[in-house]
Amino acid sequence: MSILPVQPNFDDGFTPENDIFGRKKLYEQIKNIVSMSSVESIVLGLDDDWGNGKTSFVKMVVGEVVKHEGDNINVIYFDAFKSDYQSDPLLAMISSIYSMIETKTSNNIFKEKFLAVSKAMALSMFKHTPKALVGFLSAKLISSDMYDGIKDSITEAVSEPLENYIQEKIQGASKEITEVENFKTALESIYQVTGKKTLFIIDELDRAKPDFSLGIIEKVKHLFDAKGFCFLLVMNRSQFEETIKVTYGNINTSVYLNKFVHMWFKLPILKPKAIIESNKEANFSEVYYIFKRYVGCYVENQYIINSLSYLLTKNDFSLREAERCISLLRMCYGNYLSEDGLMFESYAISLLVFLRVKDYSLMIDFLHKRHAQDRFREIINISGENDNIRANILALISYHNLDGTIIAQMFNPSVNSQYYNRELERVQLELREFLTRPDVSKGYVFEHWKMNLFERLFERMEYIEIE
Repeated sequence: MSILPVQPNFDDGFTPENDIFGRKKLYEQIKNIVSMSSVESIVLGLDDDWGNGKTSFVKMVVGEVVKHEGDNINVIYFDAFKSDYQSDPLLAMISSIYSMIETKTSNNIFKEKFLAVSKAMALSMFKHTPKALVGFLSAKLISSDMYDGIKDSITEAVSEPLENYIQEKIQGASKEITEVENFKTALESIYQVTGKKTLFIIDELDRAKPDFSLGIIEKVKHLFDAKGFCFLLVMNRSQFEETIKVTYGNINTSVYLNKFVHMWFKLPILKPKAIIESNKEANFSEVYYIFKRYVGCYVENQYIINSLSYLLTKNDFSLREAERCISLLRMCYGNYLSEDGLMFESYAISLLVFLRVKDYSLMIDFLHKRHAQDRFREIINISGENDNIRANILALISYHNLDGTIIAQMFNPSVNSQYYNRELERVQLELREFLTRPDVSKGYVFEHWKMNLFERLFERMEYIEIE
């Protein structure tokens, strides 16, 4: 069994199994913009919080385009974070385009011309950057013979006085402009040769090194601004604006970004709606049912599915945080996931996993009963209208906070307890059943079980770090 949640096959695009958050409608919007816009270059931005599924979305976009729009749109996926070990993004971006060309056309003359023009432009840009030229050579973008022809420039770039470098840059400015224009013409030829527009998706901009990610958007504006190209820049905008400040100081980052991006999008918001279950008691949001589908991909125990999905929804957890919960479940409680066990034991597992991902110190405070029940209920956001799942979680919290003497009276099968608490009735029935079933309770000491349910379960993940 894999500990980490298995990623879906995004090559299939927006299948019902993949698109559990209902985001195909945003893909349709983006596809229509790419298809219906003029041939002039356009730059779109996708802004959303970390962990909300931006990468999953754009990978499904790639799969959907390849599978259903291959006759109309070329698509490129570029991970800025994985490429930022390089000093400059230009070579990586050109390589991504060339790889796409190789698969989309058998026109060798066109491919060779594009490669030649790209080399000339990049060499012109990097003539005085020795590391970049070495990168060209190691990436086999230039031959040894070509390198021999420019190695003097490398030596001069290291040793020549600054004023000579400036003079050559001024004198060579017109040539540099020509090389850039030739490169843009070559990019526009892709649309002419393939008859398709190109959607170039650049992901993880907010995670890449500041100089690298800023280099990307500036090159998109100044070098890749070519007919037939549409760029989709994917980021957490607020974090990326902090990146801009690191480089340029306290400028108006929003104005700066809008110089590059024509139109911004967010992932579709799931609007709450009342859905009445068959028991006619529980009103839940659409988000809850989506989390149920997600958790249900990895868990069969319906008690865990229901309670964990409820806690995730009430606390506005992101998809990434939900993935951490799934990983903890699979790592620490695998034997509880395959079938329905005792309800409150399953609820206890869900509550512990949720608390561990939400806030480790909060979980420890809960185990040591440092918060009053009402305060703890507020902290985990389960105040409000009553329903079965909430009632069960509240009962479990009440049970955990009971005095040990009262618990002994309630759950000892040999004692006819006069203590009665309606909220705890279901817990009492379940634990009595546990204690009277030797096949289930074998190996447990009664005192240990009734007093330390959460502590016993916590032992399974006590030493797990998930930050």
